[in-house]
Amino acid sequence: MKEPLRSSALRIADSHQAAAFANPLRRKLLLSLIAREASLADVARLMRVDLRRVHHHATALCALGLLTVVRERARPGRAIKMYRAVARSFFVPQDLVHAEPASPLAVELELSAAKIRAATRSGVLYDVDESGAARMRAVSRPNADAIPAMEIWKVLRLSRSDALRLRDELANCLRNYAERENERGETYLVHCALVPKRRTTRARIP
Repeated sequence: MKEPLRSSALRIADSHQAAAFANPLRRKLLLSLIAREASLADVARLMRVDLRRVHHHATALCALGLLTVVRERARPGRAIKMYRAVARSFFVPQDLVHAEPASPLAVELELSAAKIRAATRSGVLYDVDESGAARMRAVSRPNADAIPAMEIWKVLRLSRSDALRLRDELANCLRNYAERENERGETYLVHCALVPKRRTTRARIP
């Protein structure tokens, strides 16, 4: 049985169409017109992008069959074209995916984290713990806690039920803070991941 979201989505079967979703501006433009129709001038204003750039990408999306003009709004002179996405959702098969949806944010997150590390850490301490296991620890500079940023990595052995519980707790925590977003606040990148650790096999020494 197909997932409801995927079964109702427009399936992308063309590599050129799929490439549109790898372009951040085209993707944002198309998704902004899924639930409503709008003129390109309205879209340019909301996205804070030059109208000529929006027009260029909208023309390309129309040529790809992903965006369409649904009507024209009359006014003195030239009528205003109103655009809308051709579907409410789109499904791109994995073999056509040019880049993971979060990859641009992942790059930005890593660059920002590296900058914070450089500003707040004096170095990395390599030693062993009480049991003799090797470990590495970041050594912070004085007053580093004044910067509201953190980076945590943990390797945990969890039962399936605990893993599902942790997944839901993380999702709920982010959802709660998303509901408290403040327009005057600073923008933060938050990334959570919970994946099974890949098992590695040690090569035998002959």
